[in-house]
Amino acid sequence: MWPKLLRFVRFGCVGLANTAVYYLIYRLLLHFWPYLAAHLVGFACGVVFSFFANCLFTYHVRPTWRRFIEFPATTLINLGITTFGSMLLVALVHMDTRYVTLIMTVVAVPFTYLATTFVLARDRGAKDRAGADGAPEWTEQKNKGQDDAPSTSAQNLG
Repeated sequence: MWPKLLRFVRFGCVGLANTAVYYLIYRLLLHFWPYLAAHLVGFACGVVFSFFANCLFTYHVRPTWRRFIEFPATTLINLGITTFGSMLLVALVHMDTRYVTLIMTVVAVPFTYLATTFVLARDRGAKDRAGADGAPEWTEQKNKGQDDAPSTSAQNLG
């Protein structure tokens, strides 16, 4: 249970950073473009950031081309919720366009987490994951009894 909870916390941290990246781009583009265009471009930039951050920090998997191609599917749920939810809140409730996408991002988080976990965490074999416990490779090797002392060339020969 703890590893999954910690992974969800890491996912949340990546989500906060991703939201900051998205929101910064969104707010900058709002000066020049309509809010939906700014939202979509900001969202695309956020997807690329989120992919690498989730691979490396949340799930401890290698960022491969296959995962990169599959990853946007995880964000289609998020895109749908944030885009259509934002449109509804702006049109029906007249919510401020500067904040509406942040509200809808919070609504989308649990759905995005489930989709991301399916794409990035499903088992593709030992060579494609960092470690059996989800930790980076160097900790797995260290746990196998290797000491912290650097090896010498003589040790490497034997």
